[in-house]
Amino acid sequence: LFDIFKIYCNNSSFTIKDCEISSNSSTQAGGGIYINNEDTFATLIENTTISKNESTGDTGGGIYIEKGSVYITGTNISENKSAGHGGGILNGGILTLDTTTLTLNSAAKNGGAINTTDSGTLYVKDGLSIPAGDGGKNNMYFAAGKSALRYWNIQAESEYLPISSNSLDGEL
Repeated sequence: LFDIFKIYCNNSSFTIKDCEISSNSSTQAGGGIYINNEDTFATLIENTTISKNESTGDTGGGIYIEKGSVYITGTNISENKSAGHGGGILNGGILTLDTTTLTLNSAAKNGGAINTTDSGTLYVKDGLSIPAGDGGKNNMYFAAGKSALRYWNIQAESEYLPISSNSLDGEL
């Protein structure tokens, strides 16, 4: 089985803009995108659809960020799934989400929408939408330890931003 359109980034800066990354699978991590960058490299994902990708391994159905700095804006991340953690995104790096929607993502373990590991930080900017979905599967999870959520200029409603967290900063 080939992951023909899957993207693997190892220690390089890159931009994904106006793309669709869908219907890919991985038996390991990162069904759609796998990012493993040192801090000196940055990744930008802009106006892109990341959907229906799957990790049958343990992490990151749509996107797996092992390490590195990633900025996602104007992007729809939907219907991705993981047999383990992080159906939409597994974040072990520094992730900023801006004007992004995560819907109908699921994980067999923690973080249907986003799972931030103990080495990860998640920054949330304007316009993030994470509807809870069926059975709370499209949720956010933060591992015990050093993981953190930092946010600004977002509105919280009862059906949005379902969070199981270790650290929160900012104001809602």
